[in-house]
Amino acid sequence: MQKKFYVSRNSVTTAPSFNRFSRIQLLNSLVSQGWVIKSYTNNTEGEYFLIEKN
Repeated sequence: MQKKFYVSRNSVTTAPSFNRFSRIQLLNSLVSQGWVIKSYTNNTEGEYFLIEKN
């Protein structure tokens, strides 16, 4: 299973702003639970990691 894990969003979207520090803490927690970071993307959609768990 793969999913996008957003660290921050582009200011163009209407989503509320993310607390980057707490998002990174959550990402670290997911990695310690067996999720694997496959890639990192920073584009107009936002800044996110593609993570995967088998």
